[in-house]
Amino acid sequence: MSEDDVYLQFDLKGHAEFVKYVLIKGMPGNQPANLIIDEQQLSIVYFLVGTLKLLSSWDSNGPLQKNLEDFLRLSYIEADHAGSTVAGWSLSPKHKGISAINVTATFQAVSLARMTGADFSYVDMSALAAFLRLVQRPDGAVAASHPDGEADLRFVYSAVAVDTMLHLKALASPVAFISACQTFEGSFAQCPGLEGHAGSTFCAIAALRLLKQDIPRRSRVVEWLALRQVTGFQGRPNKLADACYTFWVGSSLKMLDSLTVVHRPFLLDFVKRCENILPADVMVKWQPDLSLAPWTECVYAGFSKHPDKYPDPLHTYLALCGLSLLGVGGLPAVEPELAMMKQ
Repeated sequence: MSEDDVYLQFDLKGHAEFVKYVLIKGMPGNQPANLIIDEQQLSIVYFLVGTLKLLSSWDSNGPLQKNLEDFLRLSYIEADHAGSTVAGWSLSPKHKGISAINVTATFQAVSLARMTGADFSYVDMSALAAFLRLVQRPDGAVAASHPDGEADLRFVYSAVAVDTMLHLKALASPVAFISACQTFEGSFAQCPGLEGHAGSTFCAIAALRLLKQDIPRRSRVVEWLALRQVTGFQGRPNKLADACYTFWVGSSLKMLDSLTVVHRPFLLDFVKRCENILPADVMVKWQPDLSLAPWTECVYAGFSKHPDKYPDPLHTYLALCGLSLLGVGGLPAVEPELAMMKQ
């Protein structure tokens, strides 16, 4: 059976319908009935909407677009709140104040606006730039929030991505900090002296690419990434394969022009085993009104972290992004540096 024959078995329509349901109603069964109670709500919305965009199932003129714009506005913390001179987004509308402004949430909000064309006329760009300057440390690292957020390569990437997408030119160069995070193996750690990890390696490579900088010790990085394949990709040595690294590792190799090192049949087989497919009778019940879907049992679509586990929005989105990078299934092209469909 060819690669394309394998891929044709992925249930893209089912995943799109399921993600719409989750975005409107929350996870079925014993999961929280409403995403509003989740502390990471903006992140969940980011992965859900990103999935719908990637599956060509997002209507920028439909009711969900208005709901998204309202949600982003509610999650936005203005510069004049409690005398603050900075602005940005929190992970949930219920979090307010300068300490709730989060670099990752801000990256995800800006990405959502870029994906969907959401209204950003209310955003104070100078205050947003001031927030990025506020959370950058003297060594070039970036903290998640002010004043007590942890600082590491994840937040450097998010800040660089925001700075680049909005043309803010707010950050001092973080290149020295990024370089200090590289390990003897070629991978990158979250902070200097720690163990290398595929997630932080992606953050380093993507940030350097956005900054138009060369990747140090390029061949060693490629070798380390290639060794992460154990059918699917693992995040670091001696760990299980995980569907999300289909993107984190795949994107890193794509940016290094080295996707040819991937054993594609093994990877596709692993991702396929992480897929959850809705039974046909459930799909029939869903038509035509998604909001009235009669869930009588826990039935899931989407992709899970490992085979035979429950799916979630993060692994669904990143698995599909990874498949897009592999060029299979007719999915739209993804920007490897920004983890979203090319605009």
